[in-house]
Amino acid sequence: MNDMPPQLYRRNSQSTSHPLTPRPGKRRVVDRAPSLIGWLSSDVEEIERRRWRGRTEIRRIEALEPDTPYFGSFRVPGTGGGNYEVEIRSLDQPMNSCGCADQRVNGLGTCKHIEGVLARLRLRGARAFAAAQRAGSPRAELYLSLSGQPVPRLLWPADPTAATAARAALAPHLAPDGSLATIAPDGVAVLLHELAGVGPSVRRQLRVSRHLDVPTHRCGAQVIFVITSNSDSRYVSLRRAERTP
Repeated sequence: MNDMPPQLYRRNSQSTSHPLTPRPGKRRVVDRAPSLIGWLSSDVEEIERRRWRGRTEIRRIEALEPDTPYFGSFRVPGTGGGNYEVEIRSLDQPMNSCGCADQRVNGLGTCKHIEGVLARLRLRGARAFAAAQRAGSPRAELYLSLSGQPVPRLLWPADPTAATAARAALAPHLAPDGSLATIAPDGVAVLLHELAGVGPSVRRQLRVSRHLDVPTHRCGAQVIFVITSNSDSRYVSLRRAERTP
């Protein structure tokens, strides 16, 4: 015998015929922003924050070098208007370049525009992305490393035969291990001046970052590198500006 009042009994009977259980299926995954605690955030947390912003804010990229689908230059629309040009030379290391102010100063070697391009490239397929990552850039890359202190670096392709013309052109400026023999501003200026006159075979095998400029500013005895976003030429221009402390 049931001692429950008829009103409650009827309501309970109706509920048993339509149980409040979630329907089977895949739950939607919410891509939440990584939590940060003021100035106490680490470099790892700051990088993850930029990866999240790249995934969620960068919806469209434009390939500027269709012949190099992964290791090329890409135009990225800025959220506040304008565009940024991103150069991808590594899919797993902080070696890429962008013309935004954040990458110039954060010392992380990345920004949301770079991470947005990488996120869009991953959408082309995990296997294709992994294969490109293993192969690496097919050309030599001269760029300004911004992971820590700004330093000009030279990256060679995994296949030593892929950049023979570039290696011959750079030979007077190379150390025995293939790195730049000097990163002194005057030496880099000479190198860039010589590269401005190389032939098409070298240009095909060597990309000089458009975000690498001649070290131009002198503060007393200290020389620092600066980055420009020169939209007129892929090769940097030579200019020098002196200033006193």
